[in-house]
Amino acid sequence: MDTESLKSNLIICINELNIMEGDNIKFRVVPIVENGKSQNSTDDYMRLNILNPKNLENRFFDLDKVVKILSGPHSTFPIWINVEMISNKNTEYIIELKTSVRFRKPSLLRNQETGHPPFRAIIK
Repeated sequence: MDTESLKSNLIICINELNIMEGDNIKFRVVPIVENGKSQNSTDDYMRLNILNPKNLENRFFDLDKVVKILSGPHSTFPIWINVEMISNKNTEYIIELKTSVRFRKPSLLRNQETGHPPFRAIIK
């Protein structure tokens, strides 16, 4: 898997929320630190430099930018990402991406059963 595959998987997941790629979509990234889970140097790098509050709080990103943010070094990606639509106003969709701050190789990502790892659509 590479960044293009990650982008394709995210598009498939947002389609499950009845949102199409061409719609006006903005993403909010919410890093989740999993207490008791081991982290490596890549995780620390991403958490401290990319997924830190200064870079993410009160900011929204387009599809391409959010894929760049979620792509770690050496083809690593968050181990899981929950995708939830939190707002739909005037044809603008706000999607929240709650993401693990643990980055792993594609074979270790969760939500393989969805067909679009590491994403899981949260439908309420």
